[in-house]
Amino acid sequence: MAKLSIQNKKEIITKEMIKTFAKHSKPDIQTAYNKWWMNTRTNGGLRLTPAGFKVLSSMDYDTYKFKVENLMTTRYMILMEKRLQAPYYLNKIAKLNCNLVMFGSEDATMLNLYGGDFKSFIESYR
Repeated sequence: MAKLSIQNKKEIITKEMIKTFAKHSKPDIQTAYNKWWMNTRTNGGLRLTPAGFKVLSSMDYDTYKFKVENLMTTRYMILMEKRLQAPYYLNKIAKLNCNLVMFGSEDATMLNLYGGDFKSFIESYR
């Protein structure tokens, strides 16, 4: 089975999220993209907006929460966009610190194998 691109995953997840709405309040796909994803470009990653996080959290997905320090730098944000293969949400709690919520067990398992050390985990994808 071929591996899905991030864009294909985003489209599938978005369509599933739209299905959770009543028929009269369903957003169209472009509105959903703009409202639920931080980066809507073709090569954009799977980072959720607060609205997207709320919708996906209401669905039957497992979530994995991590407290991450010194993550809010351009370098790490770009690496996350390129490397993480499942939706994720960042809730900034301080200048460089945040809570990371992952909706994919594979990425979360790998992060746990790195002892929660996000820098080592994300650098391993290079």
